[in-house]
Amino acid sequence: MNTMNYITNDDVAVYQRVKSFLETNLQTEYPKPLRSNFKTRRAPTSLKIKKDQPLVYGDIVLCKNKRTALCNSQDLIFTKTEFNLLVFMFQTPERAIARNELLRSIWGDKPVDIRVVDDTVKRVRQRLATANSNVIITTVWGFGFRLSNKIKKLL
Repeated sequence: MNTMNYITNDDVAVYQRVKSFLETNLQTEYPKPLRSNFKTRRAPTSLKIKKDQPLVYGDIVLCKNKRTALCNSQDLIFTKTEFNLLVFMFQTPERAIARNELLRSIWGDKPVDIRVVDDTVKRVRQRLATANSNVIITTVWGFGFRLSNKIKKLL
């Protein structure tokens, strides 16, 4: 018993009709609507985030536009890379951030060793310790780092 399927003339005719239908309908362009019927409104200015709004966590205040850092009303001096690292960590405090994520966001596509993240965090920790800050950067073993507050740890 032969169970092979044979193509009949009816199958060829159906194939040719579908092919011609697709060729004609795919080549036609449909007009796009010129204008939508609804109007958009701006958000109230009270809801907009201001660009120069400082980032505050614990006893540290970071101003991104001025690139300044204050701890207990005294200036902290950070390099550009250290400041960018702090800003990135301040945007999501209490969250464990992977070393690779820090590497991509701070250094971008520059060819650097992954240990540069550890060295930068070490320098930031030293500067925070000399300022007697409540903000600390803890190590999440095998993963990365977390920005946390000493006071919350004690409670």
